[in-house]
Amino acid sequence: MVDLEIRHTEQYGRGLYTRGKISCGTEVLREEEPFVHVLARVQQGTRCDWCLVESHSLSRCAQCKSTWYCGINCQRNDWLQHKAECKGITAIQPHVPTDTMRLVVRALQKNRGKSMESLCSVKDHLDVTAKDKVAEQLLGVKALLKEDFDGGWSYDIMCKLLCNTFNICDDEMTAIGAGVYIQCSQLNHSCDPNCVVLFAGKTLTVRAIKDIPTGDQLHISYVDLVDSYVDRTSQLKRVYGFLCVCGRCLVEEEEETVEVTKELEFRQSLKATQDWEGVLRCHQLSPHCSVVTAIKDSELTFEAQLGLGMWGKAAETASKLVDLYRRCLFQYHPLIGLTLMKLGKLQRLEGNMQQLKASISSLTQAVHCLGITHGPSHPLTREAMEMLMDSNLELNRS
Repeated sequence: MVDLEIRHTEQYGRGLYTRGKISCGTEVLREEEPFVHVLARVQQGTRCDWCLVESHSLSRCAQCKSTWYCGINCQRNDWLQHKAECKGITAIQPHVPTDTMRLVVRALQKNRGKSMESLCSVKDHLDVTAKDKVAEQLLGVKALLKEDFDGGWSYDIMCKLLCNTFNICDDEMTAIGAGVYIQCSQLNHSCDPNCVVLFAGKTLTVRAIKDIPTGDQLHISYVDLVDSYVDRTSQLKRVYGFLCVCGRCLVEEEEETVEVTKELEFRQSLKATQDWEGVLRCHQLSPHCSVVTAIKDSELTFEAQLGLGMWGKAAETASKLVDLYRRCLFQYHPLIGLTLMKLGKLQRLEGNMQQLKASISSLTQAVHCLGITHGPSHPLTREAMEMLMDSNLELNRS
C-alpha cells in the first residue's frame, strides 16, 4: 500500500496526501469492512443484508421479516447492528424505515458512535429546509429506538452521516446500499479527481486514475461527474456546504435550457415504466446541446435500444457514449471501461468478421481501462479478459 499522510490546510481542511509518487492504476486505499452499512431497501430480498451478495436462496429474519441473509454466519455477523433496529422495525410495521434511519440506528449502536468522532459534520451548513428533513428522519429513528433514543446524539450522528456516507455500487455502477468508511472519509472532493472509488461487495478500493506526484493531495468525486456544472455545484453546496474550485469547475459553466431539461426528465419518466419505444420516439435533442446533455440523452437511448433488442443500433450508441465520456471525464474512468465492455459484447453479436475485429479492439481497450480503474484481479476485469480471449479464438478459427 502507498505511503500517505493526513495534512490540514486552510483551503481544504483535513486531507490525504501522498509521501511518494503514485503511478496511474495503483491501489491507494482499501477498506474491507465499512464501519456501518445498510442494504438499499429496493434490494432487500434479492441480496444478503450483511455481505450484499446477490442470491436466490435467502432466509429472512424470523422476527422483523425485513432483512435477508444468505447463511447463518452472515445473520450472526449482522446481529450486533440489527438487534436494536429489529425490535423497532417490528414495532412500527406496516411502516418501513428509510435507509437513512436504519444507518443512524446502526451507527448509534456500534460503540455509540465513538469511532465517528474524527469525521467531519455538516451541522453548521444546514439550511432550514435541510434541518426540517433531518428532523423528519430523526422522528423515524426515535420510533425505532423508543426509550433508547438520544435526540442530541442522534442529530450529531445524522449530520456526520450526511457527508460521510458512500453509495455502495455493483459492477454496473448502480447503488445497492450505503456505508460509512472511516479512513476513506478523509478524502476530499474534486470534479477533476486523481482517484476513483470502486466496490467488490462491501470492500471499498481507491485507485489512482492519473499519475500523482509526491506531496499531492488525493481527490475523489462526491458527485456524479456526468452531471452539469450547475447540478454538481448545487449538490455540493446543499449536501456538503462548499463549492468546488478545481480546474474543471473554473472553466465549465454551461447550462441547458429549461426545455431541454424537461425533455430529459420526460424521457426518464418513460424509462421508469420501461416504455422503451416512447423513449426512442422522444429522441429529438439538438445536435448542438452540451456534452453532459448528449451523454444523458445517449444513455437513455442506449438503454431503450437494449430493452428492444436493437443490438446493432445499441452498438452504435455505445460507441458514441465512449467518445462522449472521454470528452466529459478523463482518460480512465469506470464508465468508459464498462461501456467498452458492453460495446465489445454487442459487436460480437453481429456475427461477421468486421464486427468481430471491432469487438476485439473494444474489448482490448476495456481490459486496459478496467485494469486501471478496477485492477487486474477484479471480477469485471477478469470477465472482460475472458471475453477478449473468446473473441480472439473465434477469429483464429474463422
